[in-house]
Amino acid sequence: MSENSIDLAEFVSGFPQQPDVEVPRDAIIRKIIRDLGSSRQLMIAANAYTGKTNLLAQFVRSHKDSAISYFINSNPWTQQQHNFLHTLCSQLRIILGGKAFADDISLEMLKTVFSSQCAKLAEIARTNKTIYYFIIDGLEWALEGLEGERIIDIFPPPTFPRSPFLLCSCATNSIVSLPKHILDIKRLDVSLDFNLSDTQYFFSNLNLPSEVVESIHLNSQGIPEYLSIIKNDIMSNSEGQWKPDNLPTQLDQLIQRQLDKFYLSVDRQVIKAFEYLAVTSVPLPIDTLCGGLDQL
Repeated sequence: MSENSIDLAEFVSGFPQQPDVEVPRDAIIRKIIRDLGSSRQLMIAANAYTGKTNLLAQFVRSHKDSAISYFINSNPWTQQQHNFLHTLCSQLRIILGGKAFADDISLEMLKTVFSSQCAKLAEIARTNKTIYYFIIDGLEWALEGLEGERIIDIFPPPTFPRSPFLLCSCATNSIVSLPKHILDIKRLDVSLDFNLSDTQYFFSNLNLPSEVVESIHLNSQGIPEYLSIIKNDIMSNSEGQWKPDNLPTQLDQLIQRQLDKFYLSVDRQVIKAFEYLAVTSVPLPIDTLCGGLDQL
């Protein structure tokens, strides 16, 4: 496989889906690249629903053969050290070459392999003058689990003068819980909120009246994830034309409305499956899941 054909995101389970209309974050990405050149490590700290994950996903897609990524979220599977290292090592293997890793490779072996791969990547970066990036989203979820078994306990991955560099994100309210050595990572001060032009572009495929889009922007204060949920709410409306006066003023109300629609539109067994998966700490084969549902 030639380097130009590599898309490392294909090897990342749960990589964020690209929105149908995506507001480009090119200016922010350029600033990130400039700052990483001098600091080697950057953290984007922002409130929930501000679009941190989308920004990091855009960065990965714009550096598809040089950004090694991982996205931690509320799914316990993504919070496991083994899955974290296995995913990073698998992407590094695509760059460095070598055989695929068995799914049951031990955690200690993964730690050893990862350390060796990072050293090799740094040597390639120095020799070929190629810049590589570790992109890690959702450090607030890396705090989940028992101390010593959390992703945060093996974070951050090593960085080097010629790269790889590190870009990570964390919800603002979780910053105080991060270990001291991670608090030393430089934070990037940048606004992720949409301006009116961004919001107009984001809703451009819905052909809404301009005054409606302006009202939505004003009520949402340009918060990207809030706007995304509003857009989904408009697109899923089955009661005729969506009315802006139906817009909830609180984000949790809007999310609840989306959940209510979901519960009304799917079979009860599907709801049971989601509830079952929400509390299990490991991924379940489909036959195991079906067997468990039969007992409920």
